[in-house]
Amino acid sequence: IMAVKLVLMESGDLVIADVKQAVEGDKVIFTVLDHPFFAELVEVEQEPELLMEEDLVDMDEDDSPTRYNVAFTEWQPLTSDRKISIEPGFVVSIMEPKKEVRDSYEDRIEKLYGINGK
Repeated sequence: IMAVKLVLMESGDLVIADVKQAVEGDKVIFTVLDHPFFAELVEVEQEPELLMEEDLVDMDEDDSPTRYNVAFTEWQPLTSDRKISIEPGFVVSIMEPKKEVRDSYEDRIEKLYGINGK
C-alpha cells in the first residue's frame, strides 16, 4: 500500500509521491519520494473537456464558471531514478492529499509504471 502524500518543499515546489522517511530516534534522517510528480493547481475556464483527463483532477465543488484541476508533471524529468532521497531540511510540510488527487495520482502511476498502490 502506498503512503501518498503532498510534500511542500523549501523551494515552494508541491510534490506528490509515495513518501517514506528514515528515522533514527526521534530525528528524520532522510525522506524518500517514490515516483514524485509536481502537483500544480491550474485554473480552467469554460471548456475543461479539452484538457487531457488523465492529467487533471476536477477540484471544483460548485457550479462556478471557473474550474480548478490538478496537473501532474515529473518532478525530476532528467533522471531515470524513481526513488529520490532528499534531506529533511528541504521539506517544509507533508500533507494528506484529497481523495480525488490521491486517486488520480495512483491511476497515473499505474498507467505509466504498472504499479497498483491501492
